[in-house]
Amino acid sequence: MLKSKEWEIEKSTFAKISDKEVTYRKCRRYACEDIISKLTKVSELGQVFDIPKGKEFHFIGRIDTNIYSNEPDRYYKSFKDRNFVSFSIINNKNISRYRGGVFFAYDILPEEIVHIFPADSSTIKDAKKEEELTRIPSLWLGLDELEDLTLNLGVYNQITCKTKRNGKIIRPSAVIAFGNTSILPYQVAKKFNLPCIRVNPDEDAIEYTGDLLYDRKIYDVADKMEALYGLDLKDILFLV
Repeated sequence: MLKSKEWEIEKSTFAKISDKEVTYRKCRRYACEDIISKLTKVSELGQVFDIPKGKEFHFIGRIDTNIYSNEPDRYYKSFKDRNFVSFSIINNKNISRYRGGVFFAYDILPEEIVHIFPADSSTIKDAKKEEELTRIPSLWLGLDELEDLTLNLGVYNQITCKTKRNGKIIRPSAVIAFGNTSILPYQVAKKFNLPCIRVNPDEDAIEYTGDLLYDRKIYDVADKMEALYGLDLKDILFLV
């Protein structure tokens, strides 16, 4: 199965809850606006730099896999060179993210989201247009449905976003430190002149940091996605 707007409409959160006319544009807009409206916004935290255990949080952010990404010039190179980059949403129940450097949190706008998927969506880094990003369709889900599904799959989700805003690269708002972590996130935050926010996830929070596309766990994810959404990931990702 290749990307299909009809499939994306049918499986969207908006199509499930709306009693009005359902269009692709409405499904996409609803999902993006719902996600952004419910995220923890760094700009609204004030001087709060520690989120205690038991308190909800929902951050969108990304990890750069480049070993030099702890330096601002190297980190921002991806945003300068590419039209799109991949983010993930973490919360107190699921802090899964792609392995690599520190986690940079962002204040993203709804119109900057171009693709949503509850697992790795195998995006092409040098894609110039949305249509070139991936063969996997977007699941235009609101935040609650997206987080529940990602938790069920036990992996990280992938939210692909634009790299520029008003002609300038989108910059992070904070660095996230996970619990009693090393001093590295604080050192990186200082280099980037950003606040460092320590989050304390639930005791039983999921923390998957593997490379899903090269992990046998993808078979379990594929089986669940086929059962829940009729999406054959084994075919799309050429798994055998």
